[in-house]
Amino acid sequence: MKPFIDHILPQSINIIDLSERQAFALRLLNVCNIEDIYTITKSDLINIRGFGRTSLWDLMDKLAEYGIKIPN
Repeated sequence: MKPFIDHILPQSINIIDLSERQAFALRLLNVCNIEDIYTITKSDLINIRGFGRTSLWDLMDKLAEYGIKIPN
């Protein structure tokens, strides 16, 4: 991984400017730190009621700014 990514992995997801819906969905999946994002999949998020494709795409764009991708 890139050194920048290694530096932010242990940090809270609160460093990312998430919407309430995105933050709620990640909390439901027990994602507290950036590195926890690698334990979930896109389908985990889509299966949360009220979290649709638009929310997923927006979250993926925000994470991409940090070089992070949600696993398939």
